[in-house]
Amino acid sequence: MRCTETDTMSKMDVQLGGNPNASYFEMIARSQNVPCESDSTAVNNTAEIFQTVVDKKEQILHRETEPQKYTADEYHEGDKQQAEVHTIETQGQEADERDSANHSPVSGVLEGSVTDEARSEGSTTDSGKGGSINGCRKDNTVPSIYDFAIPQHLVGRLIGRHGSFLQSIRTKADVSIYVNDHPCDGDHKICSIRGSVERINVALKMIRQKFPEKRFPEVTLEEISTIPEVNEEVPCNIPLIRSLSLIGSVSNDVYVSHIVKPNWLFVQLSTHPSFHLLESLEESMTCWYNNTELPPSDVFNKGDYVAVNWNERWVRGYIEKLDPSGEKNIVRLVDHGGYWVLNNSQFKPLMMDYLSSLPFQAIEIFIAYIQPKNGEWSTEAYNSAYLLCKSNGIGQAVIEYHIDDNIYTNIYFTVQNYGLISLAEDLLLKGHAEHVAGEHTKLETLESICT
Repeated sequence: MRCTETDTMSKMDVQLGGNPNASYFEMIARSQNVPCESDSTAVNNTAEIFQTVVDKKEQILHRETEPQKYTADEYHEGDKQQAEVHTIETQGQEADERDSANHSPVSGVLEGSVTDEARSEGSTTDSGKGGSINGCRKDNTVPSIYDFAIPQHLVGRLIGRHGSFLQSIRTKADVSIYVNDHPCDGDHKICSIRGSVERINVALKMIRQKFPEKRFPEVTLEEISTIPEVNEEVPCNIPLIRSLSLIGSVSNDVYVSHIVKPNWLFVQLSTHPSFHLLESLEESMTCWYNNTELPPSDVFNKGDYVAVNWNERWVRGYIEKLDPSGEKNIVRLVDHGGYWVLNNSQFKPLMMDYLSSLPFQAIEIFIAYIQPKNGEWSTEAYNSAYLLCKSNGIGQAVIEYHIDDNIYTNIYFTVQNYGLISLAEDLLLKGHAEHVAGEHTKLETLESICT
């Protein structure tokens, strides 16, 4: 069975279930160049490009070409606000599910339950000189990343109330700073600072003032290596236990990150504490994979987690189906969604610390109680779903029922001058879909987007 290759950004990337009527220009405009790259180019104004797509809607709708599939996939870093960049640990499935709801209780650290002593300690005269900051680099020619370990019980103090101390470091030192899991030590976290050497040293001095060496001898600020060894590759066929999920009986704030079909979507939980950490994770992956030579890996298996060179950055992927020829495979992007046919040259082994840094952000859902009119989604249906989802930002998803492992929902958007409208209602009113009872729902499969 060979998957149809539709229009893509490059000949190497083939997206399954897409419609070429939605241009990749918007995705390119919204994508941010990774800071570690030496030559960055300014992207076009997103609003102007999106308006161009809307202005050409009538022309698109009357094309007489066979309806194909398009991508609603895009980076939305421009929509993201820089938030407290730290890792929220969940305790078991119950806590993970509770944090997924849009009004869920968030970690005590994020809510400020850890007492912030920044004000009382901020005036300390401890300069942090001497041996308190080890491994400070003198080369200030290129941006770099400085990693050090901090005990788990002191992470709340480092973050500050509502992320205040980390934000202060970002502002005053002009660096990026975030906290992630330690790949080998559950009693510590890894604090990563990215910027010029001069700026990194400013940040380290601020942290030393926050953690005077005499009072906190365990905070050495010594630079450590977090570059994983090749033998730390993720074992294949790890159960999908790190995926976020929607919560039943509540309204979940969601951002539609990818449209496979008008009734088959991938969403992200925009209010989950880990949502704003994805950009930092992918920046770290991109810097590392672009600057680290790994031995070539010609053998991949179904169920492998891989690092994928996609849209000018490295992201996390999962091999869903192997190509019999062994040259291309169908990959699902676990943080952004969508199924893509990619060459093996675009894969590298995914290291364990990148797997454990964040739960997978993309949640696969299906729209309840509808099916395509005449058995197949029209080009107009793709356009309608795209415009509703992308023009109205954050929606509210409510679970209606499950069939096997598939989640069927209604997604509601607040539309100016119209009020609250669901995606299903919009498709029904415009004649693109027809109602179907839940028990008669036809299951969508990966094979349905392959020929």
